Amino acid sequence: MVNPVNKIFDELYVVFKDLIKKNIRFKGKLKGIEEKLEALKPVIGDMVQRNEVLDHSRKELEGLTKVMESGIKLFVKCSKFRVWWVFKKYKYDNKLTEWENSLGSELHMLNVYTGRDVKAIAIDVKENAALQKETGVTLKNIEEKLDQFLIQKQPGKPKAWMSTEVPELPRFTVGLDTHLKELKMKLFKDGGSKLVVTAPGGSGKTTLAKMLYHDQEVKDKFTKTIFVKVSKKSNYIVVQELYQELESQESEFPNEDGAFSWLKEFLETFQNPLLLILDDVWSESKSLLEKFKELSIQSSFSILVTSRSSFPSFGSRYPLDALNHKDSLTLLRHSATCPDDKSYDVPEDLQHKIVRRCKGCPLAIKVVGRSLCGKYTESWLKKLYEWSKGASIFDTETDVLVCLKTSLDSLDEKDQNLKECFLDLGAFPEDQRIPAVALIDMWAELYGIDEDFISIQYLQELSSRCLVNLVVTRWNVLNGYAQDSTFSR
Repeated sequence: MVNPVNKIFDELYVVFKDLIKKNIRFKGKLKGIEEKLEALKPVIGDMVQRNEVLDHSRKELEGLTKVMESGIKLFVKCSKFRVWWVFKKYKYDNKLTEWENSLGSELHMLNVYTGRDVKAIAIDVKENAALQKETGVTLKNIEEKLDQFLIQKQPGKPKAWMSTEVPELPRFTVGLDTHLKELKMKLFKDGGSKLVVTAPGGSGKTTLAKMLYHDQEVKDKFTKTIFVKVSKKSNYIVVQELYQELESQESEFPNEDGAFSWLKEFLETFQNPLLLILDDVWSESKSLLEKFKELSIQSSFSILVTSRSSFPSFGSRYPLDALNHKDSLTLLRHSATCPDDKSYDVPEDLQHKIVRRCKGCPLAIKVVGRSLCGKYTESWLKKLYEWSKGASIFDTETDVLVCLKTSLDSLDEKDQNLKECFLDLGAFPEDQRIPAVALIDMWAELYGIDEDFISIQYLQELSSRCLVNLVVTRWNVLNGYAQDSTFSR
């Protein structure tokens, strides 16, 4: 009789292969998923058999089963994708990435369980030869299958779903030296500093964090500096990566509580200066920061977070401003320069106009610069002409669109009204201040939000996520809120 888990995996595998054949639009996103499924295929049966042999009351495969079931539904939807569904492609790209991360988390958990239960199987096999004969499960073949499952990578490299590689420093940076100096001053001031570098996506937060990681003064100040890209990883996986970095080996924590218990014990005994850089932390990871804050109070190690959210309860906010015009121009020229160093003598006034439209966003400047690399003046003129006719940078530069869309998707997860309210800002002129009272009246009419403080809270939430800029012109001392405020998008 076929086990249900095996059956679900077989269906998932067939649907995935069908997706690869039918649709090449997601080819880049599917490569990592394919590697994980191919690694899982030869050992899924052994995993099921291991649970049956040990007669576990645990439901260790339930998480994997749910992930596989959701994967089947997602792959079927992706296989129906049509070329003209341009905007939906980014939605499915994000969903495929999230599903791959979920699969990676489940695989890592099974790694922990398998490593623990190999010992249990060995004891059972030694004590009960009949069991070994009946099931065909031996310590040797379990270990061989486990090796096949785990070592699907180059020797010496971490697993595909658990990377602690040293972050590579970008070859070219501009406009970040002053920010780097200020961050170092704040971190060196006293032990246990907690800073949150916050800015919209594509502003250079990760680049700044990498510069800090590689800075020699930082290396001299801190005995150990650890860089972890959090994104949407679970708390458990983040601590697993810390363990791998600090202990130079993989852990076998049974759950998240066990992982944090180890971290607490480690920090209590580690007396040297330690800097932890948590990069790309999303609002969903607030609980992770709360736990790290509690541990840092006890152990006085420093933490620097980069995020699109401000997390005011965690630490001091350090806003990363947009590039000034001079630095923006430098970045544009660098991005638009071809490797063969051809010169097309593009007039400076066109360069200035392009830079102003990018509004100091490094990602937008780099993407536009690369698209104009090696192009003649007429291409630059065409770009400006398209923008003057109402076209947006998002219409042609998909990297920028994807970056913004991830911020919008995160609004969906918290409050659908919050996203709708943000989109309403598009009805107002660009780069103009919007009176808060106008938004309050509009949202009361559109969504029935009768209490002003709810609308004000929405605006504050959007501001904390770096989606709008808040300017308080008059503070209502009696009622304790910004009575006259303006916002710009």
